[in-house]
Amino acid sequence: ILQSLHIGSPAAEFVRVPRSSPRNSIDPIRLVFLGFNNNYKGLDVLLDAIELLPPATAAKFSLHLYASGLARSANRLAGIQSGLADIETREGYTLDDLPRLLSDKDIGIVPSIWWDNGPQTVLEFQGCGLPVLGAAVGGIPDFITHGGNGLLFTGNDRNSLAEALTLLASDKTLLPRLTAGVKPPKSIRTHADEILSLYTQLYSHDGLVLEGGIHV
Repeated sequence: ILQSLHIGSPAAEFVRVPRSSPRNSIDPIRLVFLGFNNNYKGLDVLLDAIELLPPATAAKFSLHLYASGLARSANRLAGIQSGLADIETREGYTLDDLPRLLSDKDIGIVPSIWWDNGPQTVLEFQGCGLPVLGAAVGGIPDFITHGGNGLLFTGNDRNSLAEALTLLASDKTLLPRLTAGVKPPKSIRTHADEILSLYTQLYSHDGLVLEGGIHV
């Protein structure tokens, strides 16, 4: 018997900071990328996808990057800046910064190209009330329901991500629907209680023998 218990996150305890002003349907869609700028986290995939967008579509987005290692992408960011409504960069952040940094953003992007098994950035976005546009790899789809609380695209596929961005830009009803579907992630306490409960059940199951003759 195999039982999976999804990880908890400190983001469950975030206090959601109200937007400074209501979002207007003509405002640019504020995309945000968190974490690290390395080959595994997929920022290059996101930048490639933006370059694939028609100019009129790209102009409907602003891009906000809060990550370590952004200097390696400085030239690329300079090259696409004129086609977007805006670009904001910040070299890193602390966990406590996130509710404020994300309070006026619209959707988080998690374009990982490796088998990201416990994507904390997904949970951090959800803790701040943001839907997520994520790669359908590893554990990311465990937390994102396509069309429910976010969108999924084919991992490491620039065209698939560009199609998802185009959908966001063209359907004005989509982003509000996705935002309404976001719920806070599981807390660390809840996750710990689940693990304790599972071990308690195994321990109290008198005579249970696991594969290999191991008794619990």
